[in-house]
Amino acid sequence: TKGARLSTQISLAGRFLVHLPQEDHIGISQRIEDDAERSNLRERLNNLLPENACHGYIIRTNAENASDAQLQSDINYLTKVWEHIQKQAKIQPPETLLYQDLPLS
Repeated sequence: TKGARLSTQISLAGRFLVHLPQEDHIGISQRIEDDAERSNLRERLNNLLPENACHGYIIRTNAENASDAQLQSDINYLTKVWEHIQKQAKIQPPETLLYQDLPLS
């Protein structure tokens, strides 16, 4: 049911998480159906985020088997990517590509 779509919502994909810098909620992959697992993942992510975190995340299906260290690594990486994008947006001309996802291949 997924497909390409056009959106103004920024999302930065990592291995286990998708960072939503303009949102403030935590979503969980629909493929993770077990309610206890969903609650556990949400709680684990909340515990890893800084107290002043005001960005959203989607927990990907791969995160079911991820350690806290792996989730923290994804948080750190995605935060650095977003900070770099914000810095570049201030100094680059308006028509500049600031970020591009890796190709599927």
